[in-house]
Amino acid sequence: GDDSSGGDDEDGVTLPSFLTVSSSNTISVNIQNASGYLSAWFDWNQDGDFLDSGEKVISDQSVVVGNQSFSINVPSTANSGLTFARFRVCSSTGQCNVPSSVVSTGEVEDYVVTVKGNQSLSGVVFEDINYGGGNGRNLGVSAGKGTNGAKVELYNSSGALVGTTTTANDGLNDGTYLFTGLAAGNYYVRVVNSTVKSTRTGSNGTERGVQTYRTDGTTDVTNEIGGRAPNLADAGANTGSETLNTSTFSLSSSGTVQSVQPVTVTNLNISGVMFGFNFDTIVNTNDSGQGSLRQFILNSNLLGNTGLAQSGLTAGLETSIFQIPGTGPFTISPSSALPAITDSYTAVNGSTQSGSSCTASARTLMIALSGTNAGATVSGLTINGANALVKGLAIGNFTDVGVSANSAGSNLTVKCSNIGLNTDGTTAMQNGTFGIYDNAGGNLTIGGTSVDDRNIISNNFKDGIKLNSVVTALIQNNYVGMSADGLTAKSNNQEAADQAGILLTGTSSVPSKTITVTGNVIAGNNKANTAANANNTTKGIRLSYANFVTITNNKIGTTPDGMTALANTGYGIYTINSTDITIGGTTAADRNIISGNGQDGINTRSGTNRISILGNYIGLGSDGVKALGNANNGIFLADTSNATIGNSSASGRNIIGSNSYSGIRNSTSTGTKITDNYVGTDVSGTLDRGNTLHGVYVNNANDVVVGGSNAADGNLVVYNKVIGVFTDKTATNNTNTLIE
Repeated sequence: GDDSSGGDDEDGVTLPSFLTVSSSNTISVNIQNASGYLSAWFDWNQDGDFLDSGEKVISDQSVVVGNQSFSINVPSTANSGLTFARFRVCSSTGQCNVPSSVVSTGEVEDYVVTVKGNQSLSGVVFEDINYGGGNGRNLGVSAGKGTNGAKVELYNSSGALVGTTTTANDGLNDGTYLFTGLAAGNYYVRVVNSTVKSTRTGSNGTERGVQTYRTDGTTDVTNEIGGRAPNLADAGANTGSETLNTSTFSLSSSGTVQSVQPVTVTNLNISGVMFGFNFDTIVNTNDSGQGSLRQFILNSNLLGNTGLAQSGLTAGLETSIFQIPGTGPFTISPSSALPAITDSYTAVNGSTQSGSSCTASARTLMIALSGTNAGATVSGLTINGANALVKGLAIGNFTDVGVSANSAGSNLTVKCSNIGLNTDGTTAMQNGTFGIYDNAGGNLTIGGTSVDDRNIISNNFKDGIKLNSVVTALIQNNYVGMSADGLTAKSNNQEAADQAGILLTGTSSVPSKTITVTGNVIAGNNKANTAANANNTTKGIRLSYANFVTITNNKIGTTPDGMTALANTGYGIYTINSTDITIGGTTAADRNIISGNGQDGINTRSGTNRISILGNYIGLGSDGVKALGNANNGIFLADTSNATIGNSSASGRNIIGSNSYSGIRNSTSTGTKITDNYVGTDVSGTLDRGNTLHGVYVNNANDVVVGGSNAADGNLVVYNKVIGVFTDKTATNNTNTLIE
């Protein structure tokens, strides 16, 4: 339709299948009927006209009938893609030297032309396996591994899709990609995150990683952990018709893209356009998807740990790297139960989040895990894999347990976490049953050897800690039943039933055993409902079918300094059906302060056998002077066998005073030996700290020795308000009882 006949007669010019930028390209022009003058234009910048500088490529060139060839030099600034060319032949010079005009004779022909650049753009998509947080790392520094099969998309300056490719091995390296035939201009390289696979064993394509690094080959971007909008999921692959908004970095119909690198192509090939990814990094509080806690657990369960050595972290332990942008604390509220941790050597470690600190004097938690939306009978973290670590988290509001483990979860460590309280260590986040529950596990550590390992385990509906048929456990340096500052009661047993801050239990055939409870403050567990049942109080520590238990260096019923009462409403320590128990020891470091409790300091019941009580302050402060009496007896042995209270030396001497009933009551308990204790006075043996009733009360008990034949066996029993040592019996009890 470009001549007077109105027909389509574009047949005079033969063009190659494409023209190459910055090169000379030959075309053929066939002139029919008569000679004339030829002019030609190409819309190099694709703006819809032929008016720009350099777009006129032939000007009034004399042509004759027949074929003749012309060389067309494509400028380096030409846009690649489809464009248009116009050819005009007129009989006289000057008639066709503009792209549009009316003349009476001649020919105009328009053609669609493909322009391709002659530059290439290449790079690598790699996995930074051992990224440990902070700034992202390049391929060399990280010793990363290229990952094959990732989809890479290329967009031009207007956001149109230029091409798509997939990373592969180029004969030398994995994870490489290449785009060719590019003209000079601005481009955008995008990696589709969902197509990036881990290079670790176990990878099956369901894992999801996040960006840790990108570069145009010159300038590194190391602070964009998680991509351009870490709280959003990366859009899917371009369907082919979508455009990229180069300001908002979103596709026209499918959402935000995370991993986009602007690149400028000039007259040189571009290489080294790289993207780094990691599969252990958490960058948002989303319920699921890339960068979420749930995805970390799924990735960890799937991927092998061989050779894993995350920077700055424990080698071989797959640790969550929290890198959530913004100002914390941050709360993750899953909408359903999180997957159980099934892989061995997995750490959910909130202390990797910027701003976190486990230092006891400056403790700051930045990650809370809240079960508000998780549903019924849901625990916070379920550990079914060995050698797991839970650290730096506040876990609460779950309808079941805060942290739950079973026999498959042996060697679990829980430290520097709030279980039942929020990150501030005071706001309630009650778990619906226990704070920590381990059923038939082994080698459990709750807390640790440093005060920086302290857990705050408080405000849970039932027991703060419950170990059932656990073999070997260390419970150390925790606060159980109070706020993070140790001054305010935040009771476990919100149910107000017969429960405890710490419950060690099992069955007669499978008891818990080999448990050490040391360095803890177990106080403020003050819930009770004695109107419903006299036993409905909260004990500090309860043992029921627990053997070989050592309890040392704890404050039970007081604040951390041991000088102010912060009562447990029940017994400080309660035992039943348990054997081989040691409470205290022969050094000051072993001493428990068992004072200020709502019932007996220590109460032992039927089935308790071979219990040693040594070197404790019971009813007094940590200075051994201040009166902080327990509301009933200091020690009450009932139906107990073979108890030892004191050891005939100052190192094992208990100081028992200021209690509201007797200092020591031994009832229907056989084989008890009470030697070299101070009962009714302070640590100096001079001040009145008398117990309200008797110093020592032996009731219906056989084979009891109070004192002994040696001077070192003698007890100092003074200042008690009724009788120093009192015995009573039925006709058949109190046989072989010796008071010396």
